[in-house]
Amino acid sequence: MSNGSHKAAAVQMASISLTPFKFETPRRKNSENENCCCLRPSSAGTAEGLYVCGNKVILRKGICSAYEHDNKTFTSEVPVKQAFWCSFREQDGRLLECVCVVHVESLTLHSDKGHSYHIPVPFKVRKVWPISGGLLIERSIVQLLDTIVQGDGLPLVFTLTHPLEDICPLTASQRIGNRSNVNYLYEPHMSILATFDDPSMVMSHDMASGAHSVWILRRAAVEDIPTQVPVVAKEKDRSYLYKGTPKIMSTSAPEKYPPFMGGARSPFATPTQRLVFKTPDVLSSGFPRLPKSVHSKGGQRSGRFTEEQHSLRSHLLEGKVKIRSRLESDVRIGSGQTPMKGRFTTRLPHIADVPPAGVSGLRNAKSYSPLPSSPLCPHYSRSWSTIFCDPLLNDDCTLESMGEPLLPEMCVELVWVESDPSLDSSSTGGTSGANKVFITTDVNQRNYICVVMETDSKIKLLEFFKAPDLKDLTISENVLVVPAEKALPIRALDMMLVKYKSSLSLYSGASKLCEVDLDWTRIVEMLHLKREDLDIVDVVHNVQGDFSVVLSNGYHMWCSLPPPASTPLMQLCLKALRSVLEDEVFQEAVFDLYKKKVEYAEDTLEEEWRLFRSWLLACLGIRSLETGGTDVTRWSHDLVQSVPALALFQSSNEDILNRLSSFKRSPTSVSQQPECLPYLQKYTTTVFLTLHLIYEELKLNVTNQKETDILGTLLYQLAHCFGWREYLDVYFRDIPSLCLQQPALQASVAPLVPELRVLTFMEWTQRMMEGEEVEPFPVLFGVTNRLIYLLQSYAILFAGHNDIDMSRFTRRCGRSSSFEEEANKIFLDVQTAGSSQEERVVVLLAKVGMTQSLLQTIPFGVCLPLWNCVSYCQHSPSSTWSPNICQLVGREDIAKSLTSISNSDSYKPPLVSEHQDEGDDGMGMDEEVLKLIFKEDLRIAEVRNCLQSSKPVTIDLKQKPEVSDHDFLEDQEEVLLLATQRTMALPVARGMFTLGSVQPLPVAQFPIPKLDVTGRAPPKNTTINFEHITVPDNMMLWAQFNNGVAAGLRITPNLSKVDSSWILLNLEKEDQQVSSTMAGFLMGLGLNGHLKHLSEMELCNLLSQRNELCTLSLLIGIAASKCGSGDMHFHSVVTLHISSLLPTGSADMDIPHSVEIAAILSAGILHMESANRHLTESMLKEIACVPGPQLEYSVDRESHALAAGLSLGMICLGAGGKSIHLSDMNLMQKLFVYIEGGSKASILGSSSLKNRGASHVILEGDQINVNVSGIPAILALGLAYLKTHDRDVSLKLSLPSTCKSLSLVRPDFLLFKILSYNLINWNDIYPEKGFINQQIPEFVQKWSFKFNQVSSSKVDIEAMSQAEVNIVAGACLAIGLRYAGTADRKAYRTLMDYMRYYLLKMDDPNSSNLVGRVALEKCMNLTLLSASMVMNGTGDLEVFRYVRHLGRRKSLGEVTYGNHMAIHMALGFLFLGGCQYSLENTNKAVAVLLTAVYPTFPLESSDNRYHLQAFRHLYVMAAERRFLLPRNVENGKACSVPAVLHMKDGSSFQISLPTILPSWETIEKVEVKGERYWEFVLNVTEDIQRSLQTSGSVFVKERVGSSSYEDDPSGQRSSLTQALFSSYRDHDSFYTLGQSIVNVKELSKSSLVHTYATYLCSPVIRSTGRELPWQQFYNSVLTECVLKEKMYLLPSYIKIEQLVRDLQMGQPSIFEVQQFMSALAFVKWFAKKEIECVLSEKFLSTQEIRLLCVLEGSENGYLQERGGFRDLLRWYLFGSETPPSNTTQAILLVCLLQLNHIPPPHLLNLTLKSSFEDILTKGVLVGLPQSCCLKILDSLNIDIQDFSAIV
Repeated sequence: MSNGSHKAAAVQMASISLTPFKFETPRRKNSENENCCCLRPSSAGTAEGLYVCGNKVILRKGICSAYEHDNKTFTSEVPVKQAFWCSFREQDGRLLECVCVVHVESLTLHSDKGHSYHIPVPFKVRKVWPISGGLLIERSIVQLLDTIVQGDGLPLVFTLTHPLEDICPLTASQRIGNRSNVNYLYEPHMSILATFDDPSMVMSHDMASGAHSVWILRRAAVEDIPTQVPVVAKEKDRSYLYKGTPKIMSTSAPEKYPPFMGGARSPFATPTQRLVFKTPDVLSSGFPRLPKSVHSKGGQRSGRFTEEQHSLRSHLLEGKVKIRSRLESDVRIGSGQTPMKGRFTTRLPHIADVPPAGVSGLRNAKSYSPLPSSPLCPHYSRSWSTIFCDPLLNDDCTLESMGEPLLPEMCVELVWVESDPSLDSSSTGGTSGANKVFITTDVNQRNYICVVMETDSKIKLLEFFKAPDLKDLTISENVLVVPAEKALPIRALDMMLVKYKSSLSLYSGASKLCEVDLDWTRIVEMLHLKREDLDIVDVVHNVQGDFSVVLSNGYHMWCSLPPPASTPLMQLCLKALRSVLEDEVFQEAVFDLYKKKVEYAEDTLEEEWRLFRSWLLACLGIRSLETGGTDVTRWSHDLVQSVPALALFQSSNEDILNRLSSFKRSPTSVSQQPECLPYLQKYTTTVFLTLHLIYEELKLNVTNQKETDILGTLLYQLAHCFGWREYLDVYFRDIPSLCLQQPALQASVAPLVPELRVLTFMEWTQRMMEGEEVEPFPVLFGVTNRLIYLLQSYAILFAGHNDIDMSRFTRRCGRSSSFEEEANKIFLDVQTAGSSQEERVVVLLAKVGMTQSLLQTIPFGVCLPLWNCVSYCQHSPSSTWSPNICQLVGREDIAKSLTSISNSDSYKPPLVSEHQDEGDDGMGMDEEVLKLIFKEDLRIAEVRNCLQSSKPVTIDLKQKPEVSDHDFLEDQEEVLLLATQRTMALPVARGMFTLGSVQPLPVAQFPIPKLDVTGRAPPKNTTINFEHITVPDNMMLWAQFNNGVAAGLRITPNLSKVDSSWILLNLEKEDQQVSSTMAGFLMGLGLNGHLKHLSEMELCNLLSQRNELCTLSLLIGIAASKCGSGDMHFHSVVTLHISSLLPTGSADMDIPHSVEIAAILSAGILHMESANRHLTESMLKEIACVPGPQLEYSVDRESHALAAGLSLGMICLGAGGKSIHLSDMNLMQKLFVYIEGGSKASILGSSSLKNRGASHVILEGDQINVNVSGIPAILALGLAYLKTHDRDVSLKLSLPSTCKSLSLVRPDFLLFKILSYNLINWNDIYPEKGFINQQIPEFVQKWSFKFNQVSSSKVDIEAMSQAEVNIVAGACLAIGLRYAGTADRKAYRTLMDYMRYYLLKMDDPNSSNLVGRVALEKCMNLTLLSASMVMNGTGDLEVFRYVRHLGRRKSLGEVTYGNHMAIHMALGFLFLGGCQYSLENTNKAVAVLLTAVYPTFPLESSDNRYHLQAFRHLYVMAAERRFLLPRNVENGKACSVPAVLHMKDGSSFQISLPTILPSWETIEKVEVKGERYWEFVLNVTEDIQRSLQTSGSVFVKERVGSSSYEDDPSGQRSSLTQALFSSYRDHDSFYTLGQSIVNVKELSKSSLVHTYATYLCSPVIRSTGRELPWQQFYNSVLTECVLKEKMYLLPSYIKIEQLVRDLQMGQPSIFEVQQFMSALAFVKWFAKKEIECVLSEKFLSTQEIRLLCVLEGSENGYLQERGGFRDLLRWYLFGSETPPSNTTQAILLVCLLQLNHIPPPHLLNLTLKSSFEDILTKGVLVGLPQSCCLKILDSLNIDIQDFSAIV
């Protein structure tokens, strides 16, 4: 046994006796024993435990609860090995608490949220350990012999950091010099013994050497990953043996390598196999991949990678780090659930099933692929057999086929290795490890790792020292040993319970406290057994102070050990003593106290303090004597030299440390000294001053009044015993009744300091206010925390400068702590936190966790400066504050706004109805917000009426007499067909109107409104269907698809509840086929970004159905959600559906044409702005659409070419000639061949054309068909050179310069040329008519629409007129794209003028016949769309009127299906997302908007010839939420608020919220400003910008007496409010106003104000008919607090008034008198500094006069028998009279002293013989006020008139 390993607590070791309070018998269920795995304290204050019985895990509440009261039972199909609690870290930082159930080959996790995760493990599990934020999994290895463990060369330890993550191998690191050796843990002789959370450590044991090791567990960094990947090689394969083998794996490791890090017994080396390192050249991964894990609700967890792990991935891709591949397994979630139909279940091969090297059978190892081979899902195998590649399976095995590397997430770093375990081992060989390992803390807060060695009957204690960041963890070399067989940590007591030779003992560290005896008599009686049949076997299951003793008969006895301190006062005292006393002294003190506590004390404050007081007096050598009526305090003449403990409170920090380190310890332990010598006697002054600091701390909390009086009484007695007069006066002024006591205490020795200088917080504060130089105030960090924060606050407030050195104001006493570093760091951060002293004080208070409720616990006099700071900051908040600071200053509106902005899930649109009504129109939205946007009209109701498509239309047709019934039915159906064209076109616009407006129910299918194409004929409402006329079979196909898209777009983006399982829930149908409506619903989800949550397996299942619309939706939807990412996994899916991108010789895929068109555009969206050369070349060829012999490109060629052109433009978006990847492609020249014509071979190549063959359907020849390729090429040029202002391209796109050349160009080509020209010259677009007139050539303006003029040159008037309308339309579209979402008034007026221009042309028969109504309709619709894009989200009435006018036309010749779609799309843009969304004008937005509003609309519902209808919904990619909605912070209701918008260009303008804001990039800040609401400024930073796009809500706070603009539109306040405010202007206080209770309630809606008004100000009328005076006062102060927004001052007002009333009763609170005087001093200081104070100086001065008057009046009442205050004052100052005879007299005396500022006698130093001159001189020196001098003169019977004359 080492020196100091064990000490006797006394000459005769004391013992404590415990009586068991519960017995637990052995349990059996189904013939199986039930074992308790672990216990822990529950939230209800009891315990809860996990019990394992066979294949069941039982969770019970409470200790030893009955079987029938089991709370939960988890049943599995296989036996359970372990069960324990663990926690994982979620992405948002929250903890996910789980119950972990361990099986042999799997884990099951049951979370506290109700989710269950079943995780297959690809090896047999030995044991699982909980770690901080995850699990540590130890693999079971094959044991060939009893004593020899054969390794297999594979890692043994793995980690799991989340139930939905992979199981990753654990790496180990050891730093040697300046480098680290890193590898995996392979050593089969190594086993994990224990893991710890705080600090995060792992202890292991080497079974061969017997050595124990300690490792730090942390996140893996780049340097913690092995740079080479090990594989198991054959012994005979010498060619791989030394290839890349690192030195750490050498079998002859140098001696500096410890056994665990590369020696012969290293866990990094395998004894029987060679490790070969191969470096992979390519890390490949195919698509689709198996999901890592599938949630019970279908959720798939995305990769959870920190910045370090992203760095790891980048290193892997660069080839810097090579590591084994990632685990892929289909993990099923849910207890007892079976896999869903259509899914695959994977059985992974088990590593434990593979024998070690030399054992046959390895070649039969199989891997299972969960997906069949198909063109869609290529065959591949991802299993753990590929993680550890074995040449025995494949001699050519490399990492090239292993897929994505499996990154280690955790790393252990070696910090300690047992030096020579053989010295302490038994004769058995020393290979057995510890039976139990735990961490314990002793009473001095020293930490130990306890290693229990049962075979050696001892415990090894390793003391360790940890840093807060865990970067510095040191383990002491001195190993302490305690004899023990069993041990159990009692963490609540900072002790451990040790069982040795059938006896129990309590230890604190290595020091023995006492023996623990059990009440065996009681035990024998209860168990009905003999004593000799019972013995202690073990001690287990500690919960708080309760533990279980296992008896030899299997019974568990529950016993309880009380803590050394139960009450907060005792805990604070012990904590303070620990910080100032030596470790040995404090330990002995706690031991001594604990023995008495177990034997005598109860847990009540009085009993525990009685015990503490008697113990402390005994330790200090003070004994209590019987009181006799005289002072019996005596002094011993035998003075001893004590430690100068006072220096701890009066020296610098360096001196303190030196003195603490210079304490000389006696050669014998303190515990070995005789009991008669008090071991705290030489620390008397230290103990006293420490308790005084606690007293000062307690006084700063009004809830500690009882504890303050108890401690103050003890300190008064000690000060009286030692003759410290200054402290006697301090405690007498705090507790006047103490003067009635005669402390009968006798000290055996006198303290070293005969008189101590008093240390009080208020005296220090008074000196700070007066500007005097103050000494640093002693503090105990970690104990007197509130005192420290107040000292720091006052130092900031009263120091008068910004750069404050806190060492000038505070001085640490005792030892240092982490709290000191934290407090100093906070104080340094606060120095630069604000522009004013008040702001820095508020920031400091918020950083230390102070709230308004906690400020109320500070005495109101002390807290007054803090309230002043709060009031100052309340009216001038900073935009950089955190929510905690805003809450502290009473700005709940800003705090809640910041919280709402930081929480992306805070925006919660209304839930959609679970039950779909028959008339559900799919347009349910937030009505409250819509009413705020449009208060004065019903335009939203009219929008719904215009977009209604779920109700039958009314066919009001009168039958003429000459028309037969059959013909009339046909006529009705013809009219219905016209109406149906409009109905089928509405879903596109409805999707725009309801974009992102609702959130779905998580457990119900989302309702999709039906598309009703029937009619009703009045008056009988006869149903009309298409029964007598013929309609196309697929007429409803695309209409239903668009209806589904509209339903999917209703769902708000970024909702976590829309996961994979929710999507599958909505797709479940009886026929297992996805309908056109559900296909559209999928596309809507994809455009909102929700398809990224769809698991890859489900994506494969949906694609394998070969549903045309479903495939189309998935391609576009997922591409939209991954726009511009270039995701290679999805790229392979997209290219699989493009025929030209399939490999040469591949099988015919028979891809539907619409799917291929969607795939082409999806490729452009996916690779947007990437300038991908391969795709650019492919899309360039696709524009030609050369028909082939197999009917290629024979149908809808134009839409195919358009998709290719748009895709090409998106890929090269804005790149133009800038991209180096496209510099040699001659892209511009090739595209102009498509526009102007030329040979196909010049672009496609002659060999390609020959191989392709000629078409048997379409004959085109060798020239380019510009009618097909022209427009796509023009748009591709416009997008590729977007905003580049390229002069060459612009010149080629310019219009012809002559009439003849212009007449040769198709008119619609002119539209697209003008559009692309202006897209290229983006900055030249301006919103005026002059811009449009510049686009029209002069000769066109001259000859267009000239009907009566005959041209001598025979100019084609028709061509000129058609050219003009198309040029104007193209220019209008350019303006619409340039100013989309800006609501620019100039652009709006310009476009409206041209809308009237087109309407006039439509109404003019000559113009319409000349140009063509179809062309005019097309151009007019395009102009209307442009105007709606500019006024997007505003709901402009003029544009709305045009939409209604054009949409009501029903003539078959005028309005087609496409016209209705265009017109109502304009309506959708106008009310986009319920006027909460707006359009961007970025490059991406321009591209997708151009695709969505492509001018050629379909003629009928099935028309996709020129443009695929699914592309009309791509506007969603350009929409962003720029809606700012204010809400009342008190009730959460939306409201209207005036605000000022400050732009980054320096401009600002007034707006009214809620409204659509300009682009976020142009806004600098939003300032809420108005008379009715509190002002605040919201700076629009990048983070706030991203958050506002999802939350969009800010909270505002109403001013008192104000109403919202909805409740009071006129803005006129009530006459009551006006009167009150006028009174406020005329008076400083409402003290004399006496307002009525009803008025106060009307001022505020706060429940707190109403409660005060009801219970505090209830009218109690006297017989005179008047209210009582105190009621008038309460009404007045309540009104003042409400009007001035200072409700936090109301308790102070009440206390001041209550003080006056209590003084009238003769029982005032001295504490409140002190606080009143402190508040008065602070107010006077603020007035002197001309700083406005929250409390009026006039009010406090008035109250002071009232108090003095009441005090003077009491002289004739309560003090009449004493002759007034004169006798009491003479007793206090000179001791010439008898002391006060009762408590009332003592209290009134102290009130006199406080109110008259009379200092203590030792400061005055006066006698009864002092003259007038002496008193006058003393008054001048000390600075006594006049009232004080008058009282002193009166007590000496000196004539006061002379003094008054001098004054």
